[in-house]
Amino acid sequence: MGLIPISMMMFSCSKAEETYPTEPVPINLTAEQIKLIEAENSFAFDIFTQVLNSSEESENILISPLSISIALSMTLNGADGDTRDAIIEALRLQGITPDEVNNSYKSLAKELLSVDKRVLISIANSVWTEEEFPVRQAFIDILNNYYDAESRSFDIHDPSTPDIINTWIEEKTNKLIKNMISELDDNTVMLLINAIYFKGKWKNQFDASKTTNGPFYKADNTLVDVPMMKQTENFKAFSGNGFIIAELPYGQGNYVMDVLIPDNGK
Repeated sequence: MGLIPISMMMFSCSKAEETYPTEPVPINLTAEQIKLIEAENSFAFDIFTQVLNSSEESENILISPLSISIALSMTLNGADGDTRDAIIEALRLQGITPDEVNNSYKSLAKELLSVDKRVLISIANSVWTEEEFPVRQAFIDILNNYYDAESRSFDIHDPSTPDIINTWIEEKTNKLIKNMISELDDNTVMLLINAIYFKGKWKNQFDASKTTNGPFYKADNTLVDVPMMKQTENFKAFSGNGFIIAELPYGQGNYVMDVLIPDNGK
């Protein structure tokens, strides 16, 4: 049997208005939410390391650890034995019960989706079950109640099934992710899909007229000229061993983009 968690994330940026808060709005976190966030952060660095180690050196990588975590957390609710233990270990969820995970995701998603009117973010989940595969209704109910997951069925023998699933994905990502699935293995019985769409407005706008070409240093030390945005503003920054981190806020600052810049020659 095959069960496939699928995760996606797309984002874009645009200008900001002046009529909303200018500073981050506090989100009061419970102890369970804090534990989940700490586990998420550990998992994020772990999965980035795994992906980079299995990729070509010159390959560009874009992944969403949150999207992967949500898909696997949904899977956790239907897992047992060694599979369940492996998911808990991978997501760093030791000491956190499935009920705490589910409740924390539900409440965090509610806060994140509404905290900043200048940030458009949507988190879409769905569970697709093969028509002849028996599934417990309690599992479907958990995914619907805590992850707002749509429940769909599919016919593994129908050649149009990938197109049907791709249409759902395309609609939930504002038509930015297309043709995610080309085919399904004959033994696929369930798909758990998460799609995140993000469109943020910079707190400090870039002037398009100041965009100029500049040298970009690739991993192999070759140079290419690329368009570069420019602005002079005060941003949070941190100087580490061999790198600098700059933080660019969206909207009122609850969402930020962290950019890691290696030192010259690194």
